[in-house]
Amino acid sequence: MIFRRKLTIMLLAIALIPLSLNTLVSRIVLRDIEEQLSSRTRLALERRTTEHLQALVHNQALLLQRDRDFVVQALTSQAHGLKQLIKAAAQQPAADRINELFSSVRSARVGLYLWQAAIFADGTQIVQPPDSDIASVASNWQQENFTGSATVWKLLLVDGQLQIIAAQPIFDRRRRIVAVTAMAIRYERFFRDWQLGALQHLHGRIFIVKPTVNTFGTPAAIDSIVEVVMPQENQDRALLAQHDFATSSGFTTLLTHLASSAAGALRADFADSDSVWIYSGVHHADAFPLLIIPYDSVVAPARQAAEYVEDHFATALKLTALLALAVMAWVCVSAWRRARAVTEPLQQLTAAAHHLGSGDFSTRVDIRSGDEFEQLGAAFNRIGPQLRERQEIKESMAAARNIQQLILPDTTPNADNFDLDCLIHYCDETGGDYYDFIPAANNRIALCVGDVVGHGIAAALLMASCAGILKSAIANGNENLAHLLSSLNTFLENDVGDTRFMTLFCAFLDPVNCTLEWTSAGHGPVFHYSSADNSVTELAVKAVPLGILPQLDIDCTEQLQMNNGDMLLVGTDGIWESCNSSGEMFGSDRVAEFLIAHATLSAASFNTALLETVAQFRGDTRQEDDITVMTIKCCPTADVHRT
Repeated sequence: MIFRRKLTIMLLAIALIPLSLNTLVSRIVLRDIEEQLSSRTRLALERRTTEHLQALVHNQALLLQRDRDFVVQALTSQAHGLKQLIKAAAQQPAADRINELFSSVRSARVGLYLWQAAIFADGTQIVQPPDSDIASVASNWQQENFTGSATVWKLLLVDGQLQIIAAQPIFDRRRRIVAVTAMAIRYERFFRDWQLGALQHLHGRIFIVKPTVNTFGTPAAIDSIVEVVMPQENQDRALLAQHDFATSSGFTTLLTHLASSAAGALRADFADSDSVWIYSGVHHADAFPLLIIPYDSVVAPARQAAEYVEDHFATALKLTALLALAVMAWVCVSAWRRARAVTEPLQQLTAAAHHLGSGDFSTRVDIRSGDEFEQLGAAFNRIGPQLRERQEIKESMAAARNIQQLILPDTTPNADNFDLDCLIHYCDETGGDYYDFIPAANNRIALCVGDVVGHGIAAALLMASCAGILKSAIANGNENLAHLLSSLNTFLENDVGDTRFMTLFCAFLDPVNCTLEWTSAGHGPVFHYSSADNSVTELAVKAVPLGILPQLDIDCTEQLQMNNGDMLLVGTDGIWESCNSSGEMFGSDRVAEFLIAHATLSAASFNTALLETVAQFRGDTRQEDDITVMTIKCCPTADVHRT
């Protein structure tokens, strides 16, 4: 279950990580597109709305200029007529003649004027309609400092009603004011053509601003501000006006902008709200319309468009998320099922492996997946019989090793004047190396060291046969070395064939006379250490290995006299042919050098030290051949057990 869980997690990671990254990247990209589109839409709509409002305000400015020009023209005509009447009468004209002049001017645009008046220097006033109250107006005009024939404008509240009053002076030849003619304009008629309804949904407020200019013609202050208000109860009522906005800080910013542009837009606070101020004036000295709209109202269409875009992108992201969740669910189910398809055969194999490990070689698995797992199951089913065979071979090897150990001597014989020892290391369970100490007549001891070609069971079986032949022959009194080796050669040649042969060193040791009668059938080198001159001599091989030729030609045997301290080292080629990791062989020279350096050791200690040295030389390299070493040391006056 742990592997299934890990495999499921791995499959989910492989599938979901790219999917999650793709979903995340898509969300980021969509969000970026949404923000860019919303930003561009907002800017475009904001710019379009501002341009539309600027056009609207510009139209109002043109209408205001048109109506103002009309009033100026009418007032100029009225002033000219009054001047002609004064000139013709050489004094103050008759009231009826002035009223006729007023009626003539009024007829050009009926319903526009509240009243018309002529105010003379002596205080005489002629007003039409006669019941109009212009007392406050008259005193106000008398205080004006008229220059030239310029028209002066005033915005006054009379009895709660806004009046737009225009006045123009009349001079005599000495440039003294002899009279002032004035007219009051109906506020609601003056702005009747203005399209104020379009501003209601924007919560906009429109004002008429009258600046004052300095000597350079630049606006220096705000003279008057009038708000144009749509009637709330009766659309036929006159429009209302208010005067209480002159203290707003935005008007200071407005004056700065007016110094460089007669029309435009700016951002400033108004009534504690961020607002857009849109103005348009034909001339700085004239009154001009000013539109103030909350900034939120200007960008409301842009915000609505952005919200529309955001809603659609949110819907797209939700669909993407739902799709990702659906894919994740499908991936989870697929990963779990695929993990089961992998782990179930593994579970079968694991259970079968436990049975197989416990020795049940008949264990089988039944995997029919049609893929590599089925092939693995078939291969596993072949393991049981193969393991049974190997187990049987291993048991046979163990039995052969036990038998071989029984064939080899379990103890080293005690021999007067000599220290004897032999060690053997097989590279497999069994091998073809052989040694023996065989008692012979007259207290002599037969010393045998052989090496059957190869190693393993076959070599061990051949070695066992040869050992039996030698023991049997010597036990029957056959102590002729040439005859012994010839008999053994005949056995190998006739009964084994030419695929197996062996080398053999065989000698009879006479402990009493300290002599050694020996011969060698292809076995060498044999190292003789002489204590007299501290040197090593290799004994010559007397014949070819046993089992190669039908007839073994051994003319004679050698007699070796052993003196005190002399040593004879008989080994197999596993010693000097041992190789290290570089492929270098230990070699016979190292054996001779080791023999000279360690000649004072006992036979057992010498053998142990030699095999340890060979093992250190070989290092991690595997032992490729059997190793046998027999040491015969002559020591008639020494303790043979010293180390």
